[in-house]
Amino acid sequence: MPDRTESTDSKGSLRGWKAIYLYLGVCESTARRWERWHGLPIMRMPGGGAFTTKSLIDQWILARVQARRDALREQTNNQQVSCESSTGAAKSDSGMA
Repeated sequence: MPDRTESTDSKGSLRGWKAIYLYLGVCESTARRWERWHGLPIMRMPGGGAFTTKSLIDQWILARVQARRDALREQTNNQQVSCESSTGAAKSDSGMA
């Protein structure tokens, strides 16, 4: 008889930390840390068990990837502006001499 406290069903539900961390491909402590620190979408079942769905996790991952891309893009843009400003200043300084 399968253990109903830790399983995945055909609708994409993940019940229990084992099903969740196996779906994520990480260890249990990492999955719990992601819930605590990064907002991994976990709900609690009566009795305290963890529950989520594959689609919620997939959406969470996509949102984090997009946020990271946006942050890197912003950082790159800021560095380009900074470089352009410093090279532009150097050109204007050398043109005045």
